[in-house]
Amino acid sequence: MFTQTAMKNLLAEIKKCAQNKYVTTYCVTTANCDANGRLNLMVLLKLIENAQEEPANCLAKVAPEYKKDLLEVSFKLYETASAGDFLELDARFYEIDRRTVLLKIFVRKIRPDKSTKRVCRASYAFKAVFNQEAA
Repeated sequence: MFTQTAMKNLLAEIKKCAQNKYVTTYCVTTANCDANGRLNLMVLLKLIENAQEEPANCLAKVAPEYKKDLLEVSFKLYETASAGDFLELDARFYEIDRRTVLLKIFVRKIRPDKSTKRVCRASYAFKAVFNQEAA
């Protein structure tokens, strides 16, 4: 169990828990697309929310007595995906400072020739704040 002084570097503790790379794949179906055959934005956002669950669970395991504050969420769309596209969601933590990490989720289309094209990027900034009630 960690104490307030034991948590020296949040990202280092996360890397002890997991490899800090969470990758999932998804095939876009016609049921997830709009009338023009493009991936519905709400489906894309749901995929991103699901992709951040496993890293957030790892963050909760690393320091259960720390309250995780979600400081900011940002989203940038580069290109749309269509029915039949295979998407790869890659989530990783990046250090902002010793007690703040940024979870970035990159969504890419995987083409038949194995090259990729970026679809979007989402960022979640988490800050670990010592919670006396949980300790």
